[in-house]
Amino acid sequence: QRLREIAISPDAAIGQRQLDKARGLTYAADGQHLRVFTDGSCLHPRHDILSHAGWGFTLGPATELRDFGPVCGPVQTCFRAELRAAAQAVARIRVPFELVSDCKALVNMLVGYQARHQRPSELHPASALLDFMFDAIDGAPPEFYKFRWVPSHLDDLKRESKKRQALLQGVVDSDDILGNVAADDAACAGARSHL
Repeated sequence: QRLREIAISPDAAIGQRQLDKARGLTYAADGQHLRVFTDGSCLHPRHDILSHAGWGFTLGPATELRDFGPVCGPVQTCFRAELRAAAQAVARIRVPFELVSDCKALVNMLVGYQARHQRPSELHPASALLDFMFDAIDGAPPEFYKFRWVPSHLDDLKRESKKRQALLQGVVDSDDILGNVAADDAACAGARSHL
């Protein structure tokens, strides 16, 4: 319900007026879609009582246009946080955008929905968030949203060979790596905001 309120609130909107003033934005390869980096984080994910998840998104690796927060409710998982980050971006951003996420399951689910318009079972633990996303996709013009997966943590020195390979194959560019790091930082701040 809260996401639907955010989606219609002019105060929460990130539209062309805010984008015109912003610095550090990046665009998808087509030059038409703003790149939005999303991520989820979960502290103590294997502990039912201590787990705390958070979500975050940023509109570029070096921009002030970002948002983050805690995942509300009893289910505190990384996937729920990833999905909430995507839903927050969809609720707030009013221009065509490419959602860039390191959660392959989420990206595959959203791309699959765009292709087939077939929703998963209502028994899905995150059915309310998924319904919000699917309703947004259904209500938007074709090609308004794009979804793309990127490998995570390519800034880590231990993943230098994977980074080189991903860059050479065109899977990512330097903005993808920096944007993923910025979204990860926002999601970690969201998870810590529980405390």
